[in-house]
Amino acid sequence: MVRAFLSLLAVGLLAACSPSIDESGTSSDGLTDGRRLTEPQVQTLLTRAAFPASAIPRMVCIAKYESGFNDLFARGKPNGTWDIGLFAINTVHAGNTPGCPVKADGLYDAQANTKCALSVYGMYGLRGWPSYAANKAECDSYRVSAQ
Repeated sequence: MVRAFLSLLAVGLLAACSPSIDESGTSSDGLTDGRRLTEPQVQTLLTRAAFPASAIPRMVCIAKYESGFNDLFARGKPNGTWDIGLFAINTVHAGNTPGCPVKADGLYDAQANTKCALSVYGMYGLRGWPSYAANKAECDSYRVSAQ
């Protein structure tokens, strides 16, 4: 019970560091409502970050399983790190991986998270995301829906 409370508290504190969203719920780039993105919005972010076209559907699938398309996603890990944002980028990359934000709270920005995901992809390929291996068949044949 105490552990669950502490986890919720930590997620709340991390979410407090999330990017500011205007009163209509839209960020300045128009790509996020501060919670859930659509598949086409994720595809646009991946294209803008210069992901290879062949990887984009798989990466959309990864975002689906890692964060549920939630740009404010946060999950604590047993080693004390956190997976944050749209692509659930681990906080070890903040300040340590070129292309990633210097501070972990920068991973809440969907555009910065996607650029960091490109760096992780460059280092590990799709193996950088456990959800890819767990959902390989679906992700390999994934098609982005038009919305």
